[in-house]
Amino acid sequence: MSQTAVAQKIVFSPQWTPQAQFAGYYMAQEKGFYQEAGLDVEIVHPITSASESVYSRLVHHESDIIILHLMQAVMENTPQNELINIMQTSQNNSLLFVMQPEYTDISQIDHPKVACWKSGFGELAKCMEFYNNYNFDWIYFTSGINIFISRAVDVIIAMEYNEYFQLLNCGRKISEKNVFRFSDKVGNIPEDGLYCLSSVYKERKADFDLFVKMSIKGWEYARTHPEETLEVVIQRMKAENIPYSSIQQQWMLEKILNAQIDKEQGKATYQLQKQDYQLVRDILEKTEQPFYLIDFSQFCNNH
Repeated sequence: MSQTAVAQKIVFSPQWTPQAQFAGYYMAQEKGFYQEAGLDVEIVHPITSASESVYSRLVHHESDIIILHLMQAVMENTPQNELINIMQTSQNNSLLFVMQPEYTDISQIDHPKVACWKSGFGELAKCMEFYNNYNFDWIYFTSGINIFISRAVDVIIAMEYNEYFQLLNCGRKISEKNVFRFSDKVGNIPEDGLYCLSSVYKERKADFDLFVKMSIKGWEYARTHPEETLEVVIQRMKAENIPYSSIQQQWMLEKILNAQIDKEQGKATYQLQKQDYQLVRDILEKTEQPFYLIDFSQFCNNH
């Protein structure tokens, strides 16, 4: 970037507070990749996902680019606020149901109480309930696992890279036999991707494409420098007074990086695959969920 050039401002919002799930973006900023590309990137985290929606930030033009899960993005997409996927980090689904130790199958539980985040991310679970004629009593909570430890619920929704670590270490003798993996039993639907408004992308394509390129560089740096990356993640968490465990953040980084590997290609592609978009559409159609039907070429800009 020349000394006379003006950096192009981009406000970027992950869907949660600082943690290793977003490490690649931190490293792209920390190592100066965005700045070198002529971008002034501000990473704005929601206070909590329960109180501030990144989708709301996007449609109100408070953020330029946000992270959404694929199913969430398809369901949020509207003709008035048409979304476009500009990068796909996740290639694998990390969503789990974790049951109390005495249960090994959800069918064993009569009218199970299921804990689900207030902030969302449970769309796939609700589709599964509809499709299988389960009768769940949804209990909404903000975060953590206390609702499960206190036995207020029979089942808790969890991410393998986050809450599952806590559950394995909470002293409740949880094991794989108590786990329902959506990737195995419903569909391996990718999660985190970068989204912006299609109308804004048309105006700022060059800037947003540079953001994607430098973000990929940040993720690849994180992959090859995990110890340095963890230090940066923890610094970010400390700066925003987020409680942390170094061991848990290490687990999260490893799981997130592994989830980015396309199983067929054996590497991170950073691209959304057409068959994954079609899988989401098929599930939503089968479960009679409304969504805005557009062609894959409109929904995704693959680099």
